[in-house]
Amino acid sequence: MTKPVMLMLSAITTGCLLSAQGVAQAQSAAGSAWVPYSAQFTETITTWSQSSPNRTTKQSLIEEKRSKDGSLLSVRSENGHVTSGTLWKSCGQILSLDYIGKRAIPSRQAPRVHTKLPSTTPTGSRIIAGVQCVTYPILHLQGGSGTICHDMADDLPVLFEMHTVFNGTHQDYVKQLVLIDLGSDPGSVVGVPEGFTELAAPSGSPLSCGAKK
Repeated sequence: MTKPVMLMLSAITTGCLLSAQGVAQAQSAAGSAWVPYSAQFTETITTWSQSSPNRTTKQSLIEEKRSKDGSLLSVRSENGHVTSGTLWKSCGQILSLDYIGKRAIPSRQAPRVHTKLPSTTPTGSRIIAGVQCVTYPILHLQGGSGTICHDMADDLPVLFEMHTVFNGTHQDYVKQLVLIDLGSDPGSVVGVPEGFTELAAPSGSPLSCGAKK
């Protein structure tokens, strides 16, 4: 069932859990199924410097679809126009989606894995967009701190916020779930968009799914 929610000031993540040591993930068991979903997230990036109080805010809408095999399609829009997208195949191949040239371009390889809880003590739990998640404090490897809230039962990123300072520039990153259809398999929708040409990875490249055994 689709569960809408009003936009909240707190944030959420479409990514992985972070700990003080970096990304905390665990390899999924062979053949382990994923809980499929179709979801919408808001992403807000606010930037300002110590020399100027003026703040710049950039807002995007991210639509995500995940299939039972773990394939993940993320499409980002700004002001109602699609600006970019990423397809992360179950085999680990990541494709950047060029919506102007209608091309799916191999970018890198990273295994699709299920999330592992950070070793830090949780600070509580909350319900966002009808989904209950557990909240953890997180640190960024290059400085900064934030919060993540994750639904471990469905391996679903629900809340992510990060606050960093670099060379006098402050940045607040907030990503939040606003709509979720959980458990309904989007199936073939999680693939290269219709009308796109998928470019081949160089022969023998680790980016090639066929090269992964």
